[in-house]
Amino acid sequence: MVNKSLFRSNLTTLLLVLSNFLFIFNYKIFVGLVIFLTIMIQREIIQLKKSQGYLLKLIPVSFYSFNLLSIFLANPRTSSIFWDMQDFLHFINCNSNPDTTYIYKFISDERACVMSIGYGPISNLVSASFDIWQMTLIIFALFALISIYILFNVKENIHLFTVFLISPSFNFLVNSLNADIFVFLFFIYLFNKKGENLSLLDLICLSFLIQLKVYPIGILLGYLFYYLKNEDMENAGKIKIIFFTSVNFISLFYFFIFQESTVPGPLSYTRTFGVYHDYLLVTNIIGYKEVVLIISFLSIVGLILYLFKPSSLKQFSLLNLEGDLLIKKYFIFFPTAFMINIFQNFGYKFIFNFFLIYIIYISSTKINKSFLTILILSQTTYYLIGYGYENNYLNNLFLISSKLLFYMFFIISIYYYFLSLKKNK
Repeated sequence: MVNKSLFRSNLTTLLLVLSNFLFIFNYKIFVGLVIFLTIMIQREIIQLKKSQGYLLKLIPVSFYSFNLLSIFLANPRTSSIFWDMQDFLHFINCNSNPDTTYIYKFISDERACVMSIGYGPISNLVSASFDIWQMTLIIFALFALISIYILFNVKENIHLFTVFLISPSFNFLVNSLNADIFVFLFFIYLFNKKGENLSLLDLICLSFLIQLKVYPIGILLGYLFYYLKNEDMENAGKIKIIFFTSVNFISLFYFFIFQESTVPGPLSYTRTFGVYHDYLLVTNIIGYKEVVLIISFLSIVGLILYLFKPSSLKQFSLLNLEGDLLIKKYFIFFPTAFMINIFQNFGYKFIFNFFLIYIIYISSTKINKSFLTILILSQTTYYLIGYGYENNYLNNLFLISSKLLFYMFFIISIYYYFLSLKKNK
């Protein structure tokens, strides 16, 4: 008689080993296998042993090692890497010497200095002179080491952190090495910080990031709302955060209104997202006819589920937010994610939803956890579809599914915010 437990354990090990190199051959199958494994873990169909946990954590390391080595060791080298960080560091060098030109790795694209790269006002004030490529590699190495350290020190929900790290949005962040990494790391620090009090140093660092990337003003607003709403907070703390919020708003207002500066507004099928982004995509490219057909189809599917399998829909209403600290964190982190989701952004900014997803995940039913797993791995369809969008049934299926999952999460995240608002009374 076959030992079912032993068979299941051996099969799990085999699938974990496959997950560590399957991306070399087929990215779509790799994503599908990770989703399958994660759902099996969520439903407690498989129990990971210690060695299997290490195999699971090794997946992001294997994934990025292969991707980066395939670019660095390619002959000839035709793909760029860390382009956003090179762009940012080039701009800083240009502030020191406006005649600076730079040839981007590895595409031999020589660029002169530009007036703006779409960052905040402080990007125009920081100037330095250094080797751009060497500094880029140093920043990447530090970011990689911090990410690996966090991954291998996680004790619970290992599968969720693995999914985060191999997600298309995080992959996009690694490949571009956008300066959002600085904001993301600081947000991780704030998320793990005990208590809700911001020190003077915290506020100074946060203000620097706001003046660099603008959207971190959202988390400052989150703290401001929390301070004003919480009667237990000291008046000195409230005055301090009101002061920093006011100064940051005035600076940004002057920069964008009086200096007529702008932030990037990218628009594409596969590399960008956001409510306003999708509105522009529909009005300028797709057209309303196709959208009406999609909404009609989804409405019919929803009606069928409601009539014949209402329990499947009820699962999504069984949402609960547990733990006072997590409720407070959700209340504070929500404004940033909402600002990003409502506008138009490159796909790597979806990572700022990870903080909300984590809180929702640990408070959710099994079906909601499966939904969140698929959501994370489906946003930014660039890696599923490719650079050029080819209009075929499979690509349309990926794109429509990605959008549907995004808007479902968008609505759920707002619901959770009002829930956190209620529980913070």
